[in-house]
Amino acid sequence: MQYKHLYAYERGEDGKPKIIPEQAKVVRQIYKSFLAGRSVRMIKCELERQGILATQGGKSWSESVIRNILKNEKYCGDALMQKTFTQDCISKKQIRNVGQLPMYLKQNNHEGIVSRDMFNAVKAEFARRNAGRAPSRKLAPTGRSCYSAKYALTERLVCGECGTLYRRCVWTRKDQKFAVWRCSSRIDYATKYCHNSPTLYEKPLQAAMTASSFNGSRW
Repeated sequence: MQYKHLYAYERGEDGKPKIIPEQAKVVRQIYKSFLAGRSVRMIKCELERQGILATQGGKSWSESVIRNILKNEKYCGDALMQKTFTQDCISKKQIRNVGQLPMYLKQNNHEGIVSRDMFNAVKAEFARRNAGRAPSRKLAPTGRSCYSAKYALTERLVCGECGTLYRRCVWTRKDQKFAVWRCSSRIDYATKYCHNSPTLYEKPLQAAMTASSFNGSRW
């Protein structure tokens, strides 16, 4: 572990991670604030206003550091092995592992600062918030922002299970293309956070909305 950059932990006498109590309180505060609805920027301002020192004793907090605390599995006691690897023995340059090599998750590797339930809740909250943002051209199934004004159902369909906005996708079956709307969390994370949200076919959905609108105007 890179203890130099790992907030709230230090190397113990037995060589294992040891919690720094004062900083552990700050970690729990960060998690609770995020789950209470505060943004990373708001948490940064909150910590600086309270005069809480950051990593290396600095007075200024980095948003990337706060985001790393919220996303780092080490804070719930787990350890994901081989996040980086040495490219070659001569340069000893560390390369980020983005699929070149397998990674291994060791649960209960050390004493956690937050519970695994709280850690997973933060992951789900990140997914929920990210679902409300327009994805990049690369990630958008239609090749454009799925939250643009092109679609009448944009930002009008919300998953009843996890509260995430639905996203428009185009499926191809037997050389025929048709549009469907699916929970963004299901698209990005499969059933990790949302388990039973239905896939809605666009044509019958639009027909139902049109009929509802017609009946409403008639009355």
